[in-house]
Amino acid sequence: MHRELKKMELKPLSPRRYHWLALLLALLLSHLASAELTITTDRQTIAADESLQMVLRYDGQVLSGEPELGVLLRDWEIISNNRNQQYSWVNGESISYTEWQLTLMPRTTGTLLIPSVRFKNDISNALEIEVVASRAASSVAQTIFAESSVDIAEVYPQQQIIFTARLYSASRLSDLALTELNIDNAIIERINENQYQKSIGGRAYSVVEVQYALFPSQVGELVIPPLRFSGYEVSGRSSFFNRGNRIIRTTESQTVVVKPLPSGQQPTRWIPAQQLQLEQQWSQPPEQLTLGEPITRTIILRARGLTGAQLPPLPSADNNGYKSYPDQPKITESIDRTSVVGQRIESVAIVPQQNGELLLPAITVEWWDTAADQARQTTLPATRINVIAPAPTRPALPPTAEQRPPQTPSALTPAERSVTAEVVAERPADRWLQLSLVANALLLALLCALLISQRQRRRSTASQSHHSATTDDSATEQQLWRQIEQQAANQALAPLCETIVAWARQLSNEQITSLTQLAERVASSDPQLEEQLRTLEQAAYSNGADVAPLDTRLLLGALKKNRRKVMQLVHLQPKEIALPPLYEST
Repeated sequence: MHRELKKMELKPLSPRRYHWLALLLALLLSHLASAELTITTDRQTIAADESLQMVLRYDGQVLSGEPELGVLLRDWEIISNNRNQQYSWVNGESISYTEWQLTLMPRTTGTLLIPSVRFKNDISNALEIEVVASRAASSVAQTIFAESSVDIAEVYPQQQIIFTARLYSASRLSDLALTELNIDNAIIERINENQYQKSIGGRAYSVVEVQYALFPSQVGELVIPPLRFSGYEVSGRSSFFNRGNRIIRTTESQTVVVKPLPSGQQPTRWIPAQQLQLEQQWSQPPEQLTLGEPITRTIILRARGLTGAQLPPLPSADNNGYKSYPDQPKITESIDRTSVVGQRIESVAIVPQQNGELLLPAITVEWWDTAADQARQTTLPATRINVIAPAPTRPALPPTAEQRPPQTPSALTPAERSVTAEVVAERPADRWLQLSLVANALLLALLCALLISQRQRRRSTASQSHHSATTDDSATEQQLWRQIEQQAANQALAPLCETIVAWARQLSNEQITSLTQLAERVASSDPQLEEQLRTLEQAAYSNGADVAPLDTRLLLGALKKNRRKVMQLVHLQPKEIALPPLYEST
């Protein structure tokens, strides 16, 4: 069989393949050809607070490497740098280039040079830019401008300064941002941010306003550096890929003179404020207190124009009539309209130590009125408190005539019973009536017995709750001792104080009403127990203040030694002989 061989022919390229082949050839030739590097800007004259758009164009595709842009940093600050590559085919010719789009801010005024930039083997051209001083903020010719201001030109150390930065714009802006304010020798608090509309020269502006509270820490000049607003100006051609023209506006710097302290003022007690207030609060009405019972006093110091951390501790005064256990101060601050308001809260637990009138002295705070520029004083008046002794424990009284239960028939005298029998005999002898009377009499007797039993239980419970000083019930003493051991193990210090007082009263038959009184009675006979009792009292009522550590094991040991001493006397002496007191009287 003969096979017919087909003659192979070379087919011409299709237009589409020819296009891609030409494109590949153009790319190869573009790398071999000498590329051109040029610099262009959007303007030749700008203000010192305006940005400049610079484009560095390289006629070719860049696969790697970056131009040497460090030469710009002498007179310019590079805010942003974006690279863009383009390739197109027009009228049979390929156009390929790479652009670096830079946003520059001038570092000074005058004629500034944008020097030649080197990339690979190419060197760009150089340009001169004229930078003039910032235009006045009141100029209506500007579409977008920024300004700053301070509310006072001279201050004392730690006195509040309100610094305000504003951005005015007659066009729509997006993605606004503001640089942070940093000052080495001052405390800075950002207190407010606001937006509003304002008309200048008949032109409507949208204003973005940011306020700061500054507190200088040293004498001299406080220089507030410029702040920079940045964003994008929205236009009809803005899109997701093109946010619009980038704008940057910078506020002017401000200088405030910080004066030395006035004559006679001490740095440790220096409080420069616009207003200062003192107030107090009590955990309960303070007009009358019971000896040994704690009460909490809270004093609030509030100053307008200072932070809470700038407020010093309140003055304190010692008094022999009471003991005080201060808590940790609470320091806060808030914003009142356009000012910082600092607050310092100090709480102290007060325990009266003697009967009679207790005087808490007045508290005076000296401060400097920055509005009137003069020294002032704010005083919290003295407080007088009447301290009374605890109510003594009263013995149980016999019931009065009104409280006695009604007499049952069995309690009647023979004469009364005879009269009653005669009255009953005079009534009709009805069997069912007699049975009913008997049943009612039995029911009445049962009710009377229940009432008498209930009254006895109530008197027993009331006697135990009032800690009777004359009881000799050993079971009650043992129960109190077990409570002391359990509360000491659980570190329940406040209940432990009350239980120890009740136990000592049971054991010694003395009118002991507080832990302070108990500690004073044992001071001469058992100094170790006195120390442990006072440490317990401080730990129970200190509210977190620094006090000596309490070892409950030492406390229990000292109490157990005295308990053992009294219990031995109980077994050795006859019951009718009164025991000597547990603690020596003072």
